Amino acid sequence: MKNADIVSVQFKNPTDSNRTCCVCGAVVAQLQHAGYKNLISHHHGYKEAAAMCMKNPCAPTPSMFAHKDAANTFGWTKLVALKNFPFAHVDDPVIRDTIRFKPMDKRTLLKRMMSLVGVVDIKAAEELGGEKFVLVFDGFTDAAEHAIVIFAATKKGIRFLTFSPFQDEASQTASEHIAFLDLTLDQYGLDVANLIAIVADNMETNKAITRRIKVAMIGCAAHRFNLAVCQWIEPHMPLIKKVSSLMQRLKTEKRVAKLKLNGCKYKPLALHELRWSGCYRMLKRFEDLRRFLHLFVDDCDI
Repeated sequence: MKNADIVSVQFKNPTDSNRTCCVCGAVVAQLQHAGYKNLISHHHGYKEAAAMCMKNPCAPTPSMFAHKDAANTFGWTKLVALKNFPFAHVDDPVIRDTIRFKPMDKRTLLKRMMSLVGVVDIKAAEELGGEKFVLVFDGFTDAAEHAIVIFAATKKGIRFLTFSPFQDEASQTASEHIAFLDLTLDQYGLDVANLIAIVADNMETNKAITRRIKVAMIGCAAHRFNLAVCQWIEPHMPLIKKVSSLMQRLKTEKRVAKLKLNGCKYKPLALHELRWSGCYRMLKRFEDLRRFLHLFVDDCDI
C-alpha cells in the first residue's frame, strides 16, 4: 500500500501546508510534494487501519488506533526489552531529543512495564489453559549469576514463560530445578498432568528431573552433537592446547599491531572448550595466521 493511499484515507481537507486528521481532528503540518512521513506517523497503527478502511469501505475511527500514550509506552518498552536499553538513559535529555517517543521518566516506565508483565501473564495463562504442553528449558550463566529460561510448547505454538535467576545458586540439584519448575507452572496455572515431555540438555541433572516427574525427555540434538565432537577430538587435545597457548600469546596489543602492519586482517581467537564450534573457529584462524608466524621467529615467547 502506497503512503499516498494511506494519507487519503486518514486525512481530509488537504491544503498546501497541512491536512486534517479524520480521527482526532488535529491539523497536521505537511507541505505538498514533501513526502508523507509526518502525516502517516501521526497515529500508531496507521497501516493496519488504512488497510481495513480500504477493504471494508468506511471512515477511520479512534478504536482502530492505539492510544498515543500506550504507543509511547510500547516504544520505550521495546527499547528496554529488545535492545538492553538502560533505564537510566530514559531520563537523559539527549536521548529524549533523538527518540521520537514522547518523553517518559524511568519510574513511570518501570511501573508500566511491571503492570504489562501481569497482563501478559494472564493472557498466557488463558492461552495455555487445558492444553497439553512440553517444557523447554536451559540454564544461562553470566557474571557468576545463574538463570533459567523456560518455554512452553503447545499445538498453538511456543510461549515464553520465564527467564529468572536461580533461587539457590549454591545448590543446583534436580530437586531445586523441580521446585523452580513447579513455581513457574503454578504462576501460569499449568497442570502437571498435561505435561507431555521436557526438552533440555543431555545432563545428568535433567535426566534425574525426568525420572522424578515421570515424563519423557527429548534431549537437545545440538548438545548431543557437541558432546560427540568433543569426544572425537579428545585424543587431539594436547595439540589443540598448544595452538590455544599460541593464540593467547599472539593476542597482545604489540603482536596484533605487528600482524596488522604486515597486512594480516585476522586477529587471534581463544579456545572455547565447551563448544566444538569454538575449537573449530580457533583452528581455522590458526590456518589463516600460519603464513604470518615467521614474523615472530625472533620472539622468545612465541
